Amino acid sequence: MRPGFTLIETLIALIIAAMVTLVLLDTLSAVSAQAARLDRAVAGTQEQIIDWLTLDRAIAGLQPDYLEGGTPFEGDEAGFRGLTDLTLTGHAGAVGIVTVTLEEDEAASRDGGPVSRLVYTENGERVAEYVLAVPARLAYLDFDGNAHPAWPPEQGFPVDPLFFRPVPRVILIVPEDGGSTAVVHAFAITRSRPPMARQRDVDRWF
Repeated sequence: MRPGFTLIETLIALIIAAMVTLVLLDTLSAVSAQAARLDRAVAGTQEQIIDWLTLDRAIAGLQPDYLEGGTPFEGDEAGFRGLTDLTLTGHAGAVGIVTVTLEEDEAASRDGGPVSRLVYTENGERVAEYVLAVPARLAYLDFDGNAHPAWPPEQGFPVDPLFFRPVPRVILIVPEDGGSTAVVHAFAITRSRPPMARQRDVDRWF
């Protein structure tokens, strides 16, 4: 018998090599798909962080305004409205009226349960939306750290501001079924200086 491989042995070797190659290709394909999913997740997370930072900046610019003839800040568990000088759509220093509302979003539910969608509106224009992981509501912290379900607080302010309405120190997004200690997100407001008293404010209050 001549040394070497028979035709059948060669075919069997080729079939085994092909099967091993297919397994390797499937494994590489799965790894590549997983890597692509991770890349998309990281990119989405980075984009969401940037979006939240932008919204944080706009909310930080909320400021007190006149009770009469102005747009004083007001809010409840479902949303709030007020003035900001750090608008998303205007130039630096431009003052705009912003409205933030929480809406139930069943389409974006997690594990079959409802979640909330935060909608940011500026000067009547719907500018941005953010899907939260849970059903949520809003709470408002005063300068003493007390949480209120609405603003202005039901009991009023320790010192009557007379002609303007102060803004909260912090606005909290909290789970709908939890207390204000379980925080989904917190907006710190940096503007607390009252508006300048007008002549009519002086005449009315003094």
